[in-house]
Amino acid sequence: LLDGDHVRRMLSSELGFSREHRDLHIQRLGYVAAEIAKSGGVAICAPIAPYAEMRRAVRAEVESRLAGFIEVYVSTPLATCEARDRKGLYARARAGLIPD
Repeated sequence: LLDGDHVRRMLSSELGFSREHRDLHIQRLGYVAAEIAKSGGVAICAPIAPYAEMRRAVRAEVESRLAGFIEVYVSTPLATCEARDRKGLYARARAGLIPD
């Protein structure tokens, strides 16, 4: 399991949350997943990947290595996300404390 937060800490710690940085983080995660798949493994990735263009690019990268790719899209209402907010990100964003 490649958890988006854990991979970000280890491989993308210098990145923020701008569109460009989010795309780069997902690209790195996709590369790691593709390498795992290339070696015959199964990579389950759990990032927040809001941009369809980058999801398509990662799919193409993985499939170019002759590996399967299944995308599971989870749509959660904003109110539910804010209620769960275990990292406090939504509260900080509402307070204007997160620039990206």
